[in-house]
Amino acid sequence: MSVDPRKRREEILSRLGTVPALPAAAMRAVRLMQDPDVSVPSLVTTIEYDASLTAGVLQHANSPFFGGTRRVATVKEAVVRLGINNLRKVVLAAAFEPMARQQILGYDMPAGSLWEHSLAVAVGVDKLCKAAGLPQPPHAFTAAILIDVGKIVLGTFIKVDPEPLMAVAYEQSLSFDAAERAVLGIDHAEVGAALLESWNLPPEVVDVVRWHHQPESCPGDRTAVDLVHMADALAVVIGIGGGLDGLNYRPSPDAAARFNLPRAERERVALELLEELERLRGRLSTAA
Repeated sequence: MSVDPRKRREEILSRLGTVPALPAAAMRAVRLMQDPDVSVPSLVTTIEYDASLTAGVLQHANSPFFGGTRRVATVKEAVVRLGINNLRKVVLAAAFEPMARQQILGYDMPAGSLWEHSLAVAVGVDKLCKAAGLPQPPHAFTAAILIDVGKIVLGTFIKVDPEPLMAVAYEQSLSFDAAERAVLGIDHAEVGAALLESWNLPPEVVDVVRWHHQPESCPGDRTAVDLVHMADALAVVIGIGGGLDGLNYRPSPDAAARFNLPRAERERVALELLEELERLRGRLSTAA
């Protein structure tokens, strides 16, 4: 007997408290970086409080994605070289990576697949901004990295059964997120947004994660959500870590029209994305 999607939705949301939060040191660092007058010593002390976070920050800070031409050996050097905007990206990426490297059974994603997809979306945002001649919104990278945290909740902690979702997607020709809403009363985007909101992440990050499959429904400025949506679609098209979410994937025509990139330009961006991921693979990651 099937469960009423409304009751299933309530059950899922009620269990968000069982999901471990990101490391406390990372969350403190993120909050500190909201203050434009934050001091370097206070940031260094906060990050160094967590040995795992320190190691992750140094590894990411030395990656080619962040222009690591000269290796840094201390958190203080990383803070000074990166600046606040890039440091925020590095801290969240380093903190989220261990969670994102898990196997996501409910989404047919082997260990490391979700992390690779998240990284592909973040790199894709950067490439799309350059191709379109747009400045990158400061919260777009963070949202891209956290885009599919809802899959971790549903697939790992709640352990949803993918069979009914796939059946509905095939039988009704629905995208996978639409099948989630039909069966569960909620999709992974909304689940992820609710979790990030409970972690007190900035509203602009929460909004991008919430609407990344439905950018036309996002209230307010849609630049970041359109970017992340298109980068997500690009990653799925080139086969980077989409899992079951690639079923009947339907990029928003409206979001695509806002960028208006010719086909040849989109193909060039896709090629650049693949090359960048190959360059980063093994260098912007910790051991699985």
